[in-house]
Amino acid sequence: MNSSKYIVLKTEDIRKYLSPEWHVAIAQIAEAITNGRAAENKRVNNSYFVLNMSDPFAQEAMKAYIRAAAAGYDDLLEDASASPMVIKSVKAAMDAARSIFTASAISVESKLPD
Repeated sequence: MNSSKYIVLKTEDIRKYLSPEWHVAIAQIAEAITNGRAAENKRVNNSYFVLNMSDPFAQEAMKAYIRAAAAGYDDLLEDASASPMVIKSVKAAMDAARSIFTASAISVESKLPD
């Protein structure tokens, strides 16, 4: 399997380019993953912020996200009641956002990872 952490499929593309049989297959895959995560007591209703880095506004959107996250992170550090786990999670999100932003290119592949 390659180093990609996520596979993103645009719902509109699924509807437009895949047959009803493939819709069923994707639903079955999603259900199997959800069931597996639930069996391991992991969250099953995660929400993600996806940004197409080839869009002309992507760099500015990422900068705005990082600025907003940094402001929230600074406030969090000043909050004496903030748990170390929350602070660690927010810091990890900030580091990931900065890493994505500083990447020179993002590889988009039209296949599933190996």
